[in-house]
Amino acid sequence: MKTQTPTNTTLKDIAAHTGVSITAVSHVLNNRLGRVRVSDKMQKRIREAADELNYVPQLKARSMATNKSYAVAALYSTTPVVGDLSNAAYFIHALCGVEEICRLVGYHCMFATCDLQSTEKFVQPRLMQDGSVDGVILVGYTSDEIARQLSSLRLPCVHMGSNLDPSIDMPHIDPDMEGAFEKVVEQLYVLGHRRIELFFPKGPGPEKIADQFALLGQRYPDLQTIATIGPNRANLTCDVIEHAKMRVADPNRPTAYLCHYAHTSGLMQVFTEAGLNCPADYSIYSCITSGLAESSTSLTGQKLSQIEIPGRETARLATACLLEKLNVKSDALPDWQSKVPCQLIEGSTHGKAPR
Repeated sequence: MKTQTPTNTTLKDIAAHTGVSITAVSHVLNNRLGRVRVSDKMQKRIREAADELNYVPQLKARSMATNKSYAVAALYSTTPVVGDLSNAAYFIHALCGVEEICRLVGYHCMFATCDLQSTEKFVQPRLMQDGSVDGVILVGYTSDEIARQLSSLRLPCVHMGSNLDPSIDMPHIDPDMEGAFEKVVEQLYVLGHRRIELFFPKGPGPEKIADQFALLGQRYPDLQTIATIGPNRANLTCDVIEHAKMRVADPNRPTAYLCHYAHTSGLMQVFTEAGLNCPADYSIYSCITSGLAESSTSLTGQKLSQIEIPGRETARLATACLLEKLNVKSDALPDWQSKVPCQLIEGSTHGKAPR
């Protein structure tokens, strides 16, 4: 059969192509399978026919009929992160994850920026007020006050993060950093390390991570876990180097470090200039977003040992959660969970503790 152009293909064409009713085609392509019975085999055939015939749903007509926009938005905070490639990559991969899941069920993905951390600076994006979207995904740290304000709206929201007060009625999906730290600390402890430092930039999100990390030291009788949250991102490079120099001068410095990606190179640079070799004199794990992880190497050309933060997968599951709240039914949607496992990527920057 000759493939038709998107402007010509209708539900009637797909029904004729597959030998089923227009109603069945409509329910399959609009993910309203609860109303009619269509076998899995026929659902697949209908979707394949829609692709073959280049069918494009007329969202304007569908929206008028259902009073839905068939779009969701990803909100990203405008709070600046100076020189932080990893943070920018996390947002890009998050958008890809949102769009990927939306495409599976015929939804559109939109995005907007606003300050999600300051109630004084927060301005609700217009797309949340004019019916442009059916739901919203908040990407990254969001203050409790803003989350409460958004949760009181009739617009469903899901948070990509874990900092919100449990009393706030908003689902959250986030990378399981605590589980990843637990695995890395256990690994380093077995290798003989007894002083391990977490080194992350300042911010409300990292401060919660620091509290979780500090508790890990209580699981081992002779382990000291040190959480250093800083410096300010506005003066990132200078302050990281100053902290590294302080560590070099300390004879009782930690022998292993879990660093935010933005801190890793500065720390290793100072240690290398001081004649310290990795992993003979110290070990380091770098926390980095998915997409940057596989190609990341240290200043000395070593492949970094890494905790990969799954931005794309977290966004995929957050979108699936939001669509579930919107009563979208589809076997194509993944099962979501509140904690998304982080992957440990073996590199050459960790090893036995120095004697």
